[in-house]
Amino acid sequence: MHPPRSRYTRLPIGIVVNLGPQQPATDNPQDYAVTLLWHQFLNGYFLDPIFVDEYPQGVLSFIGEFAPPPGHAAGSPGIEPWG
Repeated sequence: MHPPRSRYTRLPIGIVVNLGPQQPATDNPQDYAVTLLWHQFLNGYFLDPIFVDEYPQGVLSFIGEFAPPPGHAAGSPGIEPWG
C-alpha cells in the first residue's frame, strides 16, 4: 500500500532521464521509421507516461506481448496523472 501523496507534498522528488535527439542517417524512408521508433524508445517511453498518460504506440506495437497493460501509465499504484 502506498502512502497518500498529500502527506509528502514538500519532498524534493524528481525524475532524471537521459534524453537525446535522433536523426536519420539518410533520406531513406526506412531510416526515418527507425529514427522515429528509436526516439519513442529513448525519449517517449519515459516522457509520454508523465505528460500524455500513455506509452508511445510505436513502442507498444514493437514489444508486443511484453507491453505494459492498457492504462498502466496513468493507473500505477500511488501515481496520479498530470492534469
